[in-house]
Amino acid sequence: MTTRFLERLRVLQGDASDAEFARRCGVKYTTMKNYLTGRNLPPLDVAGHIAATYGVSIDWLFGLDVPSPNTRSTQVVETIGEIIKLVGDTIAASYRDAKVKLPGVSLVSEIARYYPDLIERMEEPGDVNEAKALMPWLENRIRKELHEAAAAPGTGKRSA
Repeated sequence: MTTRFLERLRVLQGDASDAEFARRCGVKYTTMKNYLTGRNLPPLDVAGHIAATYGVSIDWLFGLDVPSPNTRSTQVVETIGEIIKLVGDTIAASYRDAKVKLPGVSLVSEIARYYPDLIERMEEPGDVNEAKALMPWLENRIRKELHEAAAAPGTGKRSA
């Protein structure tokens, strides 16, 4: 467990110097050096403070195989970002294929409109591959709506 603790402590330290890391963790430099060299493990209250400072659990800090909350959050954000990009690319391509201009501001509104529908349709909302597989459905939906809008009275495309 000591080796895993040292590895996790170094992950939290990142590029910070030992002195800076000690300051951020609220411990003396010599105390932190003892933790970083494996000479001592921090008492529970200090470990809790370090974990809270960096947004991780004590379990993770001491090497248990639970993902760090920061890691989970980063993964979730990256996954959502990837799915939003897929939706945006599909919307832009559908408008382009229909020869309809779509200003950037409107693209954001369209993403906000279609993204929840896509997520609702997904069995596993965090699965990027499932989102990719549903892009043809989304593209067909957008094209149908664009076609209906072009044919509707008042759009300048067809007389009433």
